[in-house]
Amino acid sequence: MQTFQPKSPGKHLPTYVLGAPDPNPAFPLIKRHNIYPYTMLDDRGDRREVKTYRTLLVENEYPRATILPELGGRLYSLYDKVARREVFYRNHVVKYGLVGLRGAWISDGVEFNFPNGHTTLTVSPVAARLVHSSDGSASV
Repeated sequence: MQTFQPKSPGKHLPTYVLGAPDPNPAFPLIKRHNIYPYTMLDDRGDRREVKTYRTLLVENEYPRATILPELGGRLYSLYDKVARREVFYRNHVVKYGLVGLRGAWISDGVEFNFPNGHTTLTVSPVAARLVHSSDGSASV
């Protein structure tokens, strides 16, 4: 059994800043999907700044998994150390598209998609923590 080393560094990414959320929740009479009580995140901006995201990192000698709890808990990067390459697409900038249930969505890594694709929390902060077990395994 391989030992995993959990770490919690920060990830600096150029980010196109979202505007304020719409103060009025979208009701299912108007929108196809029921996202109430969440509000729409559809005010995309052109202003770009470097933002530091909380990063949860779990790795051993084979993979390195990078999770971003501030962006929906997505698996931002899964790096294969043996093949020396990313397993999934990893974007080097956070730029929102309007394809999520609440509007804002970013393309990269793997996101939680249940029960609908690009769920309500796809780019919203989620609670997350690293757990390091006595057997050497780790989980997020």
